[in-house]
Amino acid sequence: MTFVACPFQADYPEQREGQPPSCRISIDNVARELVPQIRAAFGVRAYIDVLYREYIGSDLTNPAYGPVQFELRNIQMTGPTLAGTVIEKNLQNKRFPRTTKNYDYQRFPSLLS
Repeated sequence: MTFVACPFQADYPEQREGQPPSCRISIDNVARELVPQIRAAFGVRAYIDVLYREYIGSDLTNPAYGPVQFELRNIQMTGPTLAGTVIEKNLQNKRFPRTTKNYDYQRFPSLLS
């Protein structure tokens, strides 16, 4: 999979008890090659994954923060502008403190209680 960096506008994530952080996002000038894929995702009601990474201008080799994975929902496409809501994906199973392990019921049976 090839990643394409693109500028976007987003509100600060809203935090509510019992719900994952979410915010509105807007992407202008969506590339022509992405439009058919976005329309196909509309047709099957699939979510679009969004990865957020922050880089420091002095070191563009590795992200200084992230990646954080979001799902893009409630999408509206108006001309070349895509707008929707991003919600942090699978927050309850977030890898902590290790990035190579997920919490699951097989390894952590007390999660079923």
